[in-house]
Amino acid sequence: MSQTSVLRVLVAEDSEDDFEILLREFRRGGYEVTAMRVASLAHLQGALDHEWDLVISDWSMPGFGGRTVLDTLAARKVGVPCIVISGTIGEEPAVEALRAGALDFLSKDKPKRFVPAVQRALREANDRRQSAEIRRRSQELELQNRRIQEASRLKSEFLAHMSHELRTPLNAIIGFAELLYDGQVDPASPQHKEFLGDILSSGRHLLQLINDVLDLAKVEAGKLEFRPEEIQVSKVIGEVSAILRTAVSAKRIKLETEIDPTVTEIFLDPGRLKQVAYNYLSNALKFTAEGGRVSIRVVPEDANHFRLEVEDTGVGVAPADLGKLFIEFQQLETGSSKRHQGTGLGLALTKRLVEGQGGSVGVTSDLGKGSTFFAVLPRRAVAQLEVSPPLVIREACAGARTVLVVEDDAADQAQLVAALASAGYAVELAATGAEALNRWRARDFDAVTIDLLLPDMSGLELLAALHGERRNAAVPVIVITVVPDAKVVAGFAVHDVIYKPLDRDTLVASLVRAGVENKQAGGA
Repeated sequence: MSQTSVLRVLVAEDSEDDFEILLREFRRGGYEVTAMRVASLAHLQGALDHEWDLVISDWSMPGFGGRTVLDTLAARKVGVPCIVISGTIGEEPAVEALRAGALDFLSKDKPKRFVPAVQRALREANDRRQSAEIRRRSQELELQNRRIQEASRLKSEFLAHMSHELRTPLNAIIGFAELLYDGQVDPASPQHKEFLGDILSSGRHLLQLINDVLDLAKVEAGKLEFRPEEIQVSKVIGEVSAILRTAVSAKRIKLETEIDPTVTEIFLDPGRLKQVAYNYLSNALKFTAEGGRVSIRVVPEDANHFRLEVEDTGVGVAPADLGKLFIEFQQLETGSSKRHQGTGLGLALTKRLVEGQGGSVGVTSDLGKGSTFFAVLPRRAVAQLEVSPPLVIREACAGARTVLVVEDDAADQAQLVAALASAGYAVELAATGAEALNRWRARDFDAVTIDLLLPDMSGLELLAALHGERRNAAVPVIVITVVPDAKVVAGFAVHDVIYKPLDRDTLVASLVRAGVENKQAGGA
């Protein structure tokens, strides 16, 4: 340490004279010392609530001593270097002290050795601290690396699996369609109708796969809407059972339905409830062997909630795998051992659909004997506003730069309009891709902001369509999205990508960088 270094020292010493000698040696060595002397365990415990650079302890004191100090430091994991001093040097106490964690053991009758010992202790302590920090950072990086590798593995596995899942029905559709198109099957034969049925069922299966992926993306983006209304639960369950009648019949499964008559006055989104019931029921049928039994029940949970249960006599789930069931992209069957179709998104989507309406999901299972999947839902969900109040766009100054805002969410529309209008820009709104294209073709704009998740087409499809138009060809495009990966717009001439929630200053600054400065507002 330099001549101006301040050293915070805690000294365990029963002799005031020895304490003063110690301080005198520190000052001679160029240290400015802040020190406290303690002579009991209680005083030591209180002093350790403060920060210290060094602890020095006499080895032997009445009812107290260096070993007690070292044990206390270790127990409290203080991490401060400790030097032991003693009036009587012996090999056994020195070895005991060093084994207990002391960095040095010094004789009181050689005070000139105090300062060099302190300097060594502080250097070594600083190297322990640095090593500990390096180890901590290394462990954090290793943990992050493992998480990245696991995420990459799951993503690769999911993409490979999805490729297989999508190809399976597509191959069936193309194969059977080619046979029919080439006239290899007599239109009057039963086989002709059978092949048409195969095309139809494969098409429906492909649509279900795509819908699962799109619905999950909408849920994660907060775009999935719930439109609750008064419903009859028995009617919803009956419709789901009818949809799956073919699968039930093909596997000769006994399907039992139980609707408690007290579960009435339900106010939920019927489509989403049907989706939850379908996902649970189709999953149960998939993993139940021929001749098995599947039961779907609707029973009371409490005064404000009801429970939807689907019980099967299928293969069951091992306890170690239960935690994987409601997680995106994770399947219990993978690779060549996979026997059942599906994306692995059905249960994850079910969880999101139920939780999005204020409910919860769960499962109990007995490996080899069957499972019971359940969803607890509110009897009356909070209705979302289906009709938004009209959005008032403030009149801009004459000659103001005009921005086309393509956004379907009412709250995000209001935020974008407020941000742009406050900076003096004129705004035109489009809630769909089709509406955006019509406005794009009708007039000139100075800039456009586009949300990637639109009700009638994706933002990428809209980008491609806009760039195919002659009008507004050089207009800067700003993508405003909740999609976390900017690579999704790679290949498109996009000026900037801004992530939600929107920051007004970030948006205006992006427009200025694009050369769309609103001079009437002084560049905002």
